Amino acid sequence: MLDQSEIRALADQNAYKRGRNLYRSDAVLEYSVEEAGEIDYIYAAVQGSGRNMYDVDLEYNLEEGWLENAHCTCPAFREYEGLCKHCVAVLFEYTDYLESQEAAWQYEQKKEESLAKLQTMKGMQNKLSASEEWRPKTTPAIKAFLSQQQLKSTLPIAQESIYGKVHLEPLLTCMDNFIQVEFKIGTSYLYVLKDVFAFADALQNKQKFAYGQKLEFIHDIQVFDGDSRKLAEFLQSWTAQNRIKYMQVPYYGYSYTDSTMKVRKVPLTTGELELFLEAVGDREFSAEINGMPEKLWHVTEDPLSRTMKITGQEQGINVEVNYLFGFQGIKHNIYFSKGKIYKVSRAFLEPVHDLLSCMENLPQRKVFIETADVPVFCREALPVLETYFECTRESFDEKDYGVVPAAFEVYLDAPQKDFITCRLDAPQKDFITCRLDAVYGEEVPCF
Repeated sequence: MLDQSEIRALADQNAYKRGRNLYRSDAVLEYSVEEAGEIDYIYAAVQGSGRNMYDVDLEYNLEEGWLENAHCTCPAFREYEGLCKHCVAVLFEYTDYLESQEAAWQYEQKKEESLAKLQTMKGMQNKLSASEEWRPKTTPAIKAFLSQQQLKSTLPIAQESIYGKVHLEPLLTCMDNFIQVEFKIGTSYLYVLKDVFAFADALQNKQKFAYGQKLEFIHDIQVFDGDSRKLAEFLQSWTAQNRIKYMQVPYYGYSYTDSTMKVRKVPLTTGELELFLEAVGDREFSAEINGMPEKLWHVTEDPLSRTMKITGQEQGINVEVNYLFGFQGIKHNIYFSKGKIYKVSRAFLEPVHDLLSCMENLPQRKVFIETADVPVFCREALPVLETYFECTRESFDEKDYGVVPAAFEVYLDAPQKDFITCRLDAPQKDFITCRLDAVYGEEVPCF
Protein backbone atom coordinates (compact mmCIF):
# COMPACT_ATOMS: atom_id res chain seq x y z
CA MET A 1 0.00 0.00 0.00
CA LEU A 2 1.16 3.54 -0.78
CA ASP A 3 2.82 5.17 2.25
CA GLN A 4 4.70 8.36 3.20
CA SER A 5 8.14 6.96 2.31
CA GLU A 6 7.03 6.30 -1.27
CA ILE A 7 5.56 9.80 -1.57
CA ARG A 8 8.77 11.30 -0.18
CA ALA A 9 10.79 9.43 -2.85
CA LEU A 10 8.68 10.97 -5.64
CA ALA A 11 9.29 14.63 -4.69
CA ASP A 12 12.07 16.81 -3.40
CA GLN A 13 12.12 17.78 0.27
CA ASN A 14 10.55 21.20 -0.21
CA ALA A 15 7.67 19.94 -2.38
CA TYR A 16 7.05 17.08 0.05
CA LYS A 17 6.78 19.34 3.12
CA ARG A 18 4.66 21.96 1.39
CA GLY A 19 2.40 19.31 -0.11
CA ARG A 20 1.92 17.71 3.31
CA ASN A 21 0.97 21.12 4.73
CA LEU A 22 -1.58 21.62 1.93
CA TYR A 23 -3.10 18.23 2.74
CA ARG A 24 -3.28 19.04 6.45
CA SER A 25 -4.95 22.39 5.78
CA ASP A 26 -7.69 20.67 3.70
CA ALA A 27 -6.60 22.36 0.47
CA VAL A 28 -7.49 19.26 -1.62
CA LEU A 29 -10.94 19.93 -3.13
CA GLU A 30 -13.29 18.09 -5.54
CA TYR A 31 -11.44 14.83 -4.86
CA SER A 32 -12.55 11.60 -6.60
CA VAL A 33 -11.19 8.13 -7.44
CA GLU A 34 -12.27 6.08 -10.45
CA GLU A 35 -11.47 2.39 -10.07
CA ALA A 36 -10.67 0.53 -13.31
CA GLY A 37 -9.25 -2.90 -12.55
CA GLU A 38 -5.69 -2.65 -11.27
CA ILE A 39 -5.52 1.13 -12.01
CA ASP A 40 -7.02 3.88 -9.88
CA TYR A 41 -7.58 7.18 -11.72
CA ILE A 42 -7.42 10.04 -9.21
CA TYR A 43 -8.80 13.50 -9.96
CA ALA A 44 -8.66 16.55 -7.66
CA ALA A 45 -8.60 20.33 -7.56
CA VAL A 46 -6.07 21.82 -5.13
CA GLN A 47 -6.16 25.32 -3.67
CA GLY A 48 -2.83 26.98 -4.46
CA SER A 49 -1.40 30.35 -3.53
CA GLY A 50 -3.93 33.18 -3.33
CA ARG A 51 -7.01 32.36 -5.43
CA ASN A 52 -5.21 29.97 -7.77
CA MET A 53 -6.75 26.53 -8.25
CA TYR A 54 -4.86 23.68 -9.95
CA ASP A 55 -6.16 20.43 -11.47
CA VAL A 56 -4.30 17.21 -10.61
CA ASP A 57 -4.63 13.88 -12.50
CA LEU A 58 -2.88 10.75 -11.18
CA GLU A 59 -2.82 7.08 -12.20
CA TYR A 60 -1.81 4.55 -9.54
CA ASN A 61 -1.17 0.85 -10.27
CA LEU A 62 -2.52 -1.11 -7.30
CA GLU A 63 -1.11 -4.45 -8.42
CA GLU A 64 2.44 -3.19 -9.00
CA GLY A 65 2.30 -0.57 -6.23
CA TRP A 66 3.63 2.43 -8.13
CA LEU A 67 2.52 5.73 -9.65
CA GLU A 68 2.23 5.29 -13.41
CA ASN A 69 1.33 8.81 -14.44
CA ALA A 70 0.92 12.29 -12.92
CA HIS A 71 -0.05 15.72 -14.18
CA CYS A 72 -0.74 19.12 -12.60
CA THR A 73 -1.66 22.42 -14.24
CA CYS A 74 0.65 24.47 -11.98
CA PRO A 75 3.84 26.07 -13.43
CA ALA A 76 6.14 24.20 -10.99
CA PHE A 77 5.08 20.81 -12.37
CA ARG A 78 6.44 21.76 -15.80
CA GLU A 79 9.58 23.54 -14.59
CA TYR A 80 11.02 21.16 -11.96
CA GLU A 81 11.79 17.47 -11.69
CA GLY A 82 9.69 15.28 -9.41
CA LEU A 83 6.16 15.84 -8.21
CA CYS A 84 4.91 19.30 -7.30
CA LYS A 85 3.37 20.10 -3.91
CA HIS A 86 -0.17 19.78 -5.32
CA CYS A 87 0.45 16.20 -6.49
CA VAL A 88 1.98 15.38 -3.10
CA ALA A 89 -1.12 16.72 -1.29
CA VAL A 90 -3.41 14.59 -3.48
CA LEU A 91 -1.27 11.48 -2.85
CA PHE A 92 -1.63 12.01 0.90
CA GLU A 93 -5.39 12.21 0.41
CA TYR A 94 -5.21 9.03 -1.66
CA THR A 95 -3.42 7.16 1.18
CA ASP A 96 -6.39 8.04 3.41
CA TYR A 97 -8.69 6.65 0.74
CA LEU A 98 -6.73 3.38 0.52
CA GLU A 99 -6.78 2.97 4.30
CA SER A 100 -10.54 3.55 4.45
CA GLN A 101 -11.09 1.03 1.63
CA GLU A 102 -8.99 -1.53 3.50
CA ALA A 103 -10.87 -0.90 6.73
CA ALA A 104 -14.24 -1.16 4.92
CA TRP A 105 -13.20 -4.44 3.30
CA GLN A 106 -12.16 -5.87 6.66
CA TYR A 107 -15.45 -4.71 8.19
CA GLU A 108 -17.46 -6.50 5.49
CA GLN A 109 -15.40 -9.67 5.98
CA LYS A 110 -16.01 -9.58 9.72
CA LYS A 111 -19.68 -8.86 9.14
CA GLU A 112 -20.07 -11.88 6.84
CA GLU A 113 -18.25 -14.11 9.34
CA SER A 114 -20.44 -12.83 12.18
CA LEU A 115 -23.64 -13.42 10.19
CA ALA A 116 -22.54 -16.97 9.39
CA LYS A 117 -21.81 -17.65 13.08
CA LEU A 118 -25.15 -16.12 14.06
CA GLN A 119 -27.04 -18.36 11.67
CA THR A 120 -25.23 -21.38 13.09
CA MET A 121 -26.01 -20.32 16.65
CA LYS A 122 -29.67 -19.71 15.81
CA GLY A 123 -29.94 -23.22 14.41
CA MET A 124 -28.44 -24.70 17.55
CA GLN A 125 -30.65 -22.52 19.75
CA ASN A 126 -33.79 -23.69 17.94
CA LYS A 127 -32.82 -27.29 18.57
CA LEU A 128 -32.16 -26.64 22.26
CA SER A 129 -35.31 -24.61 22.80
CA ALA A 130 -37.44 -27.51 21.63
CA SER A 131 -36.01 -29.80 24.30
CA GLU A 132 -35.28 -27.41 27.19
CA GLU A 133 -37.76 -25.76 29.52
CA TRP A 134 -37.68 -22.02 30.21
CA ARG A 135 -35.26 -20.89 32.91
CA PRO A 136 -34.43 -17.40 34.28
CA LYS A 137 -31.61 -15.43 32.64
CA THR A 138 -28.99 -13.08 34.10
CA THR A 139 -30.11 -9.44 34.13
CA PRO A 140 -28.73 -7.88 30.89
CA ALA A 141 -26.98 -4.98 32.68
CA ILE A 142 -25.16 -7.36 35.04
CA LYS A 143 -24.40 -9.68 32.12
CA ALA A 144 -22.71 -6.79 30.29
CA PHE A 145 -20.78 -5.83 33.45
CA LEU A 146 -19.53 -9.39 33.94
CA SER A 147 -18.48 -9.56 30.28
CA GLN A 148 -16.50 -6.36 30.67
CA GLN A 149 -14.77 -7.68 33.79
CA GLN A 150 -13.88 -10.89 32.00
CA LEU A 151 -12.58 -8.90 29.05
CA LYS A 152 -10.29 -6.86 31.36
CA SER A 153 -8.67 -9.98 32.75
CA THR A 154 -8.18 -11.64 29.38
CA LEU A 155 -7.01 -8.65 27.30
CA PRO A 156 -3.32 -8.89 28.35
CA ILE A 157 -3.28 -12.44 26.99
CA ALA A 158 -5.57 -11.98 23.98
CA GLN A 159 -3.70 -8.86 22.77
CA GLU A 160 -0.23 -9.70 24.07
CA SER A 161 1.55 -8.45 20.94
CA ILE A 162 0.23 -4.87 21.35
CA TYR A 163 -0.82 -4.68 25.02
CA GLY A 164 0.70 -1.56 26.55
CA LYS A 165 2.33 -0.64 23.22
CA VAL A 166 -0.30 1.32 21.26
CA HIS A 167 0.97 4.87 20.85
CA LEU A 168 -0.85 8.18 20.29
CA GLU A 169 1.29 10.81 18.55
CA PRO A 170 -0.13 14.37 18.56
CA LEU A 171 0.48 17.22 16.13
CA LEU A 172 -0.43 20.61 17.61
CA THR A 173 -1.08 23.64 15.41
CA CYS A 174 -1.34 27.12 16.96
CA MET A 175 -2.04 30.40 15.21
CA ASP A 176 -3.32 33.74 16.49
CA ASN A 177 -6.93 32.85 15.68
CA PHE A 178 -7.11 29.07 16.24
CA ILE A 179 -5.64 26.08 18.07
CA GLN A 180 -6.08 22.50 16.90
CA VAL A 181 -4.55 19.09 17.46
CA GLU A 182 -4.66 15.88 15.43
CA PHE A 183 -3.32 12.43 16.19
CA LYS A 184 -1.77 9.32 14.73
CA ILE A 185 -2.20 5.91 16.33
CA GLY A 186 -0.33 2.62 16.08
CA THR A 187 2.65 0.59 17.25
CA SER A 188 5.48 0.29 14.73
CA TYR A 189 3.37 1.89 11.95
CA LEU A 190 1.18 4.91 12.73
CA TYR A 191 -2.21 5.53 11.10
CA VAL A 192 -4.06 8.84 10.97
CA LEU A 193 -6.79 8.94 13.62
CA LYS A 194 -9.62 10.13 11.39
CA ASP A 195 -12.52 10.25 13.85
CA VAL A 196 -11.95 11.05 17.52
CA PHE A 197 -15.61 10.31 18.34
CA ALA A 198 -15.33 6.77 16.96
CA PHE A 199 -12.10 6.36 18.94
CA ALA A 200 -13.70 7.57 22.19
CA ASP A 201 -16.78 5.36 21.69
CA ALA A 202 -14.61 2.28 21.07
CA LEU A 203 -12.62 3.07 24.22
CA GLN A 204 -15.75 3.68 26.30
CA ASN A 205 -17.44 0.45 25.17
CA LYS A 206 -14.24 -1.64 24.89
CA GLN A 207 -14.97 -2.41 21.25
CA LYS A 208 -12.75 -3.78 18.53
CA PHE A 209 -11.91 -1.17 15.90
CA ALA A 210 -9.68 -1.31 12.81
CA TYR A 211 -7.56 1.65 11.65
CA GLY A 212 -5.88 -0.19 8.78
CA GLN A 213 -4.48 -3.50 7.66
CA LYS A 214 -1.87 -3.65 10.44
CA LEU A 215 -3.87 -2.24 13.36
CA GLU A 216 -7.06 -3.68 14.84
CA PHE A 217 -7.61 -4.16 18.54
CA ILE A 218 -10.09 -4.09 21.41
CA HIS A 219 -9.87 -0.64 22.96
CA ASP A 220 -8.96 -0.37 26.62
CA ILE A 221 -6.89 2.27 28.41
CA GLN A 222 -4.27 -0.34 29.41
CA VAL A 223 -3.61 -1.19 25.75
CA PHE A 224 -1.87 2.18 25.32
CA ASP A 225 1.71 2.90 26.34
CA GLY A 226 2.44 5.06 29.38
CA ASP A 227 2.90 8.27 27.38
CA SER A 228 -0.43 7.84 25.58
CA ARG A 229 -2.91 6.90 28.31
CA LYS A 230 -3.46 10.46 29.50
CA LEU A 231 -3.89 11.59 25.88
CA ALA A 232 -6.52 8.87 25.37
CA GLU A 233 -8.31 10.09 28.52
CA PHE A 234 -8.03 13.68 27.25
CA LEU A 235 -9.80 12.67 24.00
CA GLN A 236 -12.51 10.89 25.99
CA SER A 237 -13.08 14.03 28.05
CA TRP A 238 -13.03 16.34 24.99
CA THR A 239 -15.56 14.24 23.07
CA ALA A 240 -17.86 14.07 26.11
CA GLN A 241 -17.78 17.87 26.46
CA ASN A 242 -18.16 18.66 22.75
CA ARG A 243 -20.30 15.84 21.36
CA ILE A 244 -23.48 17.89 21.19
CA LYS A 245 -21.75 20.47 18.93
CA TYR A 246 -21.06 17.80 16.31
CA MET A 247 -24.38 15.94 16.35
CA GLN A 248 -25.82 15.35 12.88
CA VAL A 249 -28.97 17.35 12.20
CA PRO A 250 -32.07 15.90 10.47
CA TYR A 251 -31.79 15.96 6.67
CA TYR A 252 -34.96 16.05 4.57
CA GLY A 253 -36.99 14.18 7.15
CA TYR A 254 -34.30 11.63 8.01
CA SER A 255 -32.86 11.72 11.52
CA TYR A 256 -29.27 10.78 12.34
CA THR A 257 -29.97 9.44 15.85
CA ASP A 258 -26.89 9.53 18.13
CA SER A 259 -24.73 10.21 15.09
CA THR A 260 -21.80 12.63 15.11
CA MET A 261 -19.76 14.22 12.35
CA LYS A 262 -16.29 12.80 11.81
CA VAL A 263 -13.69 14.99 13.51
CA ARG A 264 -10.02 14.49 12.73
CA LYS A 265 -8.59 17.90 13.60
CA VAL A 266 -9.70 18.71 17.13
CA PRO A 267 -10.26 22.46 17.75
CA LEU A 268 -9.19 23.58 21.22
CA THR A 269 -10.07 26.50 23.45
CA THR A 270 -7.25 27.98 25.52
CA GLY A 271 -8.61 26.09 28.53
CA GLU A 272 -8.58 22.83 26.55
CA LEU A 273 -5.01 23.62 25.43
CA GLU A 274 -4.02 23.68 29.12
CA LEU A 275 -5.62 20.25 29.62
CA PHE A 276 -3.90 18.90 26.50
CA LEU A 277 -0.49 20.08 27.73
CA GLU A 278 -1.14 18.45 31.11
CA ALA A 279 -1.92 15.19 29.30
CA VAL A 280 1.24 15.44 27.18
CA GLY A 281 3.45 15.93 30.24
CA ASP A 282 7.14 16.55 29.59
CA ARG A 283 7.44 14.38 26.46
CA GLU A 284 8.51 15.89 23.14
CA PHE A 285 5.85 16.19 20.44
CA SER A 286 5.48 17.83 17.03
CA ALA A 287 3.88 21.25 16.68
CA GLU A 288 3.49 24.01 14.11
CA ILE A 289 3.52 27.30 16.04
CA ASN A 290 2.60 30.73 14.62
CA GLY A 291 3.20 29.70 10.99
CA MET A 292 6.68 28.24 11.64
CA PRO A 293 7.63 24.80 10.20
CA GLU A 294 6.81 21.70 12.19
CA LYS A 295 9.36 20.82 14.88
CA LEU A 296 9.61 19.18 18.30
CA TRP A 297 8.43 21.04 21.42
CA HIS A 298 8.12 20.13 25.10
CA VAL A 299 6.59 21.62 28.26
CA THR A 300 9.27 22.91 30.63
CA GLU A 301 9.33 23.82 34.32
CA ASP A 302 12.14 26.32 33.70
CA PRO A 303 11.35 29.91 34.75
CA LEU A 304 10.38 32.15 31.85
CA SER A 305 12.87 34.96 31.27
CA ARG A 306 11.28 38.14 29.92
CA THR A 307 13.04 41.42 29.21
CA MET A 308 11.93 45.04 29.37
CA LYS A 309 13.83 47.96 27.92
CA ILE A 310 13.30 51.55 29.10
CA THR A 311 14.76 54.22 26.83
CA GLY A 312 14.86 57.92 27.69
CA GLN A 313 13.60 60.32 25.02
CA GLU A 314 13.44 64.11 24.77
CA GLN A 315 9.72 64.23 25.57
CA GLY A 316 9.45 61.15 27.81
CA ILE A 317 10.39 57.46 27.80
CA ASN A 318 9.77 54.36 25.63
CA VAL A 319 8.94 51.08 27.41
CA GLU A 320 9.28 47.89 25.35
CA VAL A 321 8.83 44.21 26.29
CA ASN A 322 10.15 41.27 24.25
CA TYR A 323 7.60 39.46 22.09
CA LEU A 324 6.50 35.93 22.97
CA PHE A 325 3.78 34.05 21.08
CA GLY A 326 1.21 32.63 23.45
CA PHE A 327 -2.30 32.46 24.88
CA GLN A 328 -4.13 33.40 28.07
CA GLY A 329 -5.59 30.25 29.55
CA ILE A 330 -7.80 29.77 32.60
CA LYS A 331 -5.08 29.02 35.15
CA HIS A 332 -1.96 29.83 33.14
CA ASN A 333 -0.58 32.05 30.44
CA ILE A 334 1.04 29.75 27.88
CA TYR A 335 4.10 30.95 25.95
CA PHE A 336 6.08 29.28 23.14
CA SER A 337 9.79 30.03 22.73
CA LYS A 338 12.69 28.12 21.12
CA GLY A 339 11.15 24.64 21.35
CA LYS A 340 9.95 25.12 24.92
CA ILE A 341 6.40 25.67 26.19
CA TYR A 342 6.12 27.72 29.38
CA LYS A 343 3.07 27.64 31.65
CA VAL A 344 3.08 30.73 33.88
CA SER A 345 0.49 30.92 36.67
CA ARG A 346 -2.02 33.73 36.13
CA ALA A 347 -2.08 34.24 39.90
CA PHE A 348 1.67 34.93 39.74
CA LEU A 349 1.16 37.41 36.89
CA GLU A 350 -1.84 39.15 38.48
CA PRO A 351 0.07 42.32 39.55
CA VAL A 352 1.24 42.93 35.96
CA HIS A 353 -1.63 41.24 34.10
CA ASP A 354 -3.39 44.43 32.98
CA LEU A 355 -0.16 46.03 31.74
CA LEU A 356 0.87 42.84 29.88
CA SER A 357 -2.55 42.55 28.24
CA CYS A 358 -2.31 46.18 27.15
CA MET A 359 1.22 45.94 25.75
CA GLU A 360 0.86 42.54 24.03
CA ASN A 361 -1.98 43.91 21.92
CA LEU A 362 0.08 46.90 20.73
CA PRO A 363 2.29 46.94 17.61
CA GLN A 364 5.91 46.05 18.47
CA ARG A 365 4.91 45.69 22.18
CA LYS A 366 6.08 49.29 22.83
CA VAL A 367 4.49 52.20 24.73
CA PHE A 368 5.47 55.85 25.13
CA ILE A 369 5.08 57.72 28.43
CA GLU A 370 5.31 61.50 28.33
CA THR A 371 7.47 63.39 30.82
CA ALA A 372 4.55 64.47 33.03
CA ASP A 373 3.49 60.84 33.58
CA VAL A 374 6.95 59.37 34.16
CA PRO A 375 6.99 60.00 37.96
CA VAL A 376 3.70 58.12 38.38
CA PHE A 377 5.03 55.24 36.24
CA CYS A 378 8.24 55.08 38.30
CA ARG A 379 6.40 55.10 41.63
CA GLU A 380 3.38 52.91 40.85
CA ALA A 381 4.45 50.50 38.10
CA LEU A 382 8.21 50.21 37.75
CA PRO A 383 8.98 48.59 41.15
CA VAL A 384 6.48 45.80 40.40
CA LEU A 385 7.64 45.35 36.79
CA GLU A 386 11.26 44.94 37.91
CA THR A 387 10.27 41.83 39.87
CA TYR A 388 8.86 40.16 36.72
CA PHE A 389 11.20 41.42 33.99
CA GLU A 390 14.90 41.75 33.45
CA CYS A 391 14.92 45.54 32.99
CA THR A 392 17.59 47.39 31.04
CA ARG A 393 17.84 51.17 30.94
CA GLU A 394 19.20 53.38 28.21
CA SER A 395 19.53 57.15 28.75
CA PHE A 396 17.08 56.88 31.62
CA ASP A 397 17.40 57.90 35.28
CA GLU A 398 14.41 58.54 37.53
CA LYS A 399 16.07 61.60 39.07
CA ASP A 400 16.01 63.35 35.68
CA TYR A 401 12.21 63.27 35.86
CA GLY A 402 11.89 64.53 39.44
CA VAL A 403 11.62 61.12 41.07
CA VAL A 404 13.65 61.33 44.34
CA PRO A 405 13.60 59.39 47.63
CA ALA A 406 11.03 60.48 50.24
CA ALA A 407 12.11 63.42 52.43
CA PHE A 408 10.31 62.18 55.56
CA GLU A 409 9.12 58.98 57.19
CA VAL A 410 5.87 58.22 59.06
CA TYR A 411 5.77 55.71 61.93
CA LEU A 412 2.43 54.27 63.12
CA ASP A 413 3.17 52.66 66.46
CA ALA A 414 0.31 53.26 68.90
CA PRO A 415 -0.83 50.04 70.64
CA GLN A 416 -4.45 51.17 71.02
CA LYS A 417 -6.92 49.91 68.41
CA ASP A 418 -8.72 53.25 68.24
CA PHE A 419 -5.74 55.58 68.50
CA ILE A 420 -2.94 56.63 66.12
CA THR A 421 0.28 58.41 67.04
CA CYS A 422 2.30 59.98 64.20
CA ARG A 423 5.75 61.51 64.46
CA LEU A 424 7.04 63.42 61.44
CA ASP A 425 10.81 63.96 61.29
CA ALA A 426 11.71 66.46 58.56
CA PRO A 427 15.22 67.67 57.68
CA GLN A 428 15.45 71.47 57.85
CA LYS A 429 18.14 74.01 58.65
CA ASP A 430 17.26 73.29 62.26
CA PHE A 431 16.02 69.85 63.30
CA ILE A 432 12.27 70.00 63.92
CA THR A 433 10.09 67.23 65.37
CA CYS A 434 6.30 67.50 65.08
CA ARG A 435 4.09 65.08 67.02
CA LEU A 436 0.47 64.54 65.99
CA ASP A 437 -1.94 62.54 68.10
CA ALA A 438 -5.38 61.65 66.71
CA VAL A 439 -8.34 59.50 67.54
CA TYR A 440 -10.19 57.90 64.60
CA GLY A 441 -12.80 60.26 63.25
CA GLU A 442 -11.27 63.44 64.63
CA GLU A 443 -9.72 66.13 62.52
CA VAL A 444 -5.97 66.59 62.83
CA PRO A 445 -4.87 70.25 62.89
CA CYS A 446 -2.38 71.31 60.24
CA PHE A 447 0.97 72.77 61.32
